[in-house]
Amino acid sequence: MPFRLKYHLIILFILLLGSTKSLCAKNAPIEICSACLNQNDSTVTLKFKGANDSCGTFSKIFIKERVVQSVPLPFITVQTISTVPVTQAVIKQADLRQREYFLEYLYACNGSDTVRSDTFMIDFTPPNRIPIDSVSVDLASQRAMIGWPENTSSDYVGYIIYIRNGPNNVRIQDQNTVGYIHPTSNPSSNSISYTYNVFDSCDNKNPLADIHGTIHLTRRYDFCQREIELNWSPYIGWQTDKYSIYVAKNGTPYQKIGETSSLNFLINNIENGANYCFYVRSHKSNSTFTSSSNRVCQATPNPMLPQNTLINSISVTGENQINIKWSTQNPQSTFEAQIYRGTNLSNLTQIGSTNFTSGVNQFQDNSVVTNSSSYYYQIIIPDSCQENKDSSKVSESIFLNLEQEEISWNSYIFEIGNHIQTLIKTNTGSTWNLFIQGDKNLINTKIPEDSARCYKVYSISDMGDTSISNIQCIEEELRISVPSAIRPSSSIPKNQEFRIYGTGIDWNQTNIAIFDRWGGKVAELNSNTRVWKPQSANGALATGLYIYTGYVYGLRNEKQFIKGKITVVK
Repeated sequence: MPFRLKYHLIILFILLLGSTKSLCAKNAPIEICSACLNQNDSTVTLKFKGANDSCGTFSKIFIKERVVQSVPLPFITVQTISTVPVTQAVIKQADLRQREYFLEYLYACNGSDTVRSDTFMIDFTPPNRIPIDSVSVDLASQRAMIGWPENTSSDYVGYIIYIRNGPNNVRIQDQNTVGYIHPTSNPSSNSISYTYNVFDSCDNKNPLADIHGTIHLTRRYDFCQREIELNWSPYIGWQTDKYSIYVAKNGTPYQKIGETSSLNFLINNIENGANYCFYVRSHKSNSTFTSSSNRVCQATPNPMLPQNTLINSISVTGENQINIKWSTQNPQSTFEAQIYRGTNLSNLTQIGSTNFTSGVNQFQDNSVVTNSSSYYYQIIIPDSCQENKDSSKVSESIFLNLEQEEISWNSYIFEIGNHIQTLIKTNTGSTWNLFIQGDKNLINTKIPEDSARCYKVYSISDMGDTSISNIQCIEEELRISVPSAIRPSSSIPKNQEFRIYGTGIDWNQTNIAIFDRWGGKVAELNSNTRVWKPQSANGALATGLYIYTGYVYGLRNEKQFIKGKITVVK
């Protein structure tokens, strides 16, 4: 036995000896209080009182013993004590059999009488076995606590508490009081089981009490359904008649909200933005005993809707492409943003969905015909439960229309900021140039009658957003001219290269082949290469006669075959 445990047992024994409950035989002047057998070395420790020399006539004390059996044997002296006072004696037995003892005191106060104690048998009897009342979880500390009644045995000394660890019982506490709160327990993580037994002054222990285990409570929270489901393990140690469910909302006292014989309970209509705490109590069948579970708590946040969803701009980026720039704030949705489109304000249909982030987002619509009409768009974002939605206003793209000598367009209406400026740009080659600049009220303008150009409109807001229209082009009649000779060394740039001059040429279809006098193809004029500079293989000027042939296409679907000679001179 560890020294610390021995020390505790000695202290407890002294306390008990000093109490009103005496363990000693009282029918003789010398009283034997206990006879305890150490089964490891077969020694018996006798504890007694009254062995002193108050009269000054003491001679000696004899300790007598005999084996307890059906036919009694005479007592024999096993030890002689020659000094007093004395309170105990240790006798080495030959074996572990039951024996009985008495003390003989020579002489009494008259100097001649011999005083004897009552006989006292070795104490092999453990204290009574008393079951556990309950194992529960303390509501305040959330620690496991074990309860049992005081032992009814006359010589019990204390209690030993064990925790169940797999198949083993681990000793965790010795004490002389009833009830125990396990300070390092954590019943919120799993069910914990305990047992205990009692030891007496001879360290006899009764069998362990039946195992009792805590109720382990868990919870599942469904934000969208606004419900909390409680699940728990059964109480270990008794048959449960019913389980009671208790709740505290926002720190108010606990109230019972229901009873069940099953191991789960559903709470509906949970209030968003509240804090709930729950525990479950088991009621023992045909008894008043109860056991409470650990506590579980759940904060129920308010639903966070995406907000300030708006379309920043709509811009045509191709013949079949429109880019929508849009934004939202604080998205909590687990669903994608929904994109709606239509050719009239009252009939929008969903054309797609997209992931998004808080801030600016982009969506590319690749299934439109931008030169046929404008398009209406709207962005709708459901919340994380798809119950509520945040949506932008419906915005219309800019459609640029060309009729005779005038271009016209619808004014773009920005959802955020003010439309402050309209720009019309024109393209006569590869560069877009400013044609007209005006305020938001500018929605049409005249164009030159003989101009072959392309146009698009920019609407600009004071927030820095820009929406761009489709492109419309005015196409000239096909007119061409071809030079008959070129001089690469000329000081006039126009005479240094071979090219097709004219208006209304559709270079996407035009292709002119150039051959030398022996029929070898030396160059082509097309959309990638519209000029030819004659050079030999070593880079030197290649003079001489060349032949060209091919078709020139016009922007108005004209087609003209050309064939001729070109002379290259120094």
